[in-house]
Amino acid sequence: MSAAVGGAAAELRDALKDAMERSGALRKLQAAARAEAYRALSSGEPQPPPQPSSETVLLNELVREYLIFNGLRETLSVFLPESGQPTARPFDRAFLAQQLNLQETPNTAQVPLLYALVGARRQEAPAGAPAQPQQPQQAPPHQQHHHAHERAPLGSAMAEGLASAGRGGGFGGGEESSQPQSTAWSQ
Repeated sequence: MSAAVGGAAAELRDALKDAMERSGALRKLQAAARAEAYRALSSGEPQPPPQPSSETVLLNELVREYLIFNGLRETLSVFLPESGQPTARPFDRAFLAQQLNLQETPNTAQVPLLYALVGARRQEAPAGAPAQPQQPQQAPPHQQHHHAHERAPLGSAMAEGLASAGRGGGFGGGEESSQPQSTAWSQ
């Protein structure tokens, strides 16, 4: 009788694992476990947080916005302390767009600034190269069931990013802002 119980338990365990893999819950649990392990290991050793340059802080903010938009909160929970990025957002989205010479539109405001940057780079493709390779047309998987009707398609927003992206360079000047980002995916 115990062999039958053990077999049933193994079948139940395998079915549960398969269901969790299909729904993405297993991946999230694994990411949460990695984040907790990182926190436990890093809290035991007193290490000064890295002091990122102002350019690195701007880049990290672009990554933060992307991670939040795509629902990668466990990744974000490891990224922030590991990169030395402050928990509170040091810049608002308008400041980041200004530093990147990007003109915001209603469509580009619905997606991370990285999408507009990718679109601008594709626009600058050399002659003979495709100007716009395949662009995503859907919201990230975690948003397709709940919020897809609330957002402009990514391809549309990227196309707007192409049209509105400035040609100027880099991360020069400007003053830091402590205003939080006001988009739906801000943290």
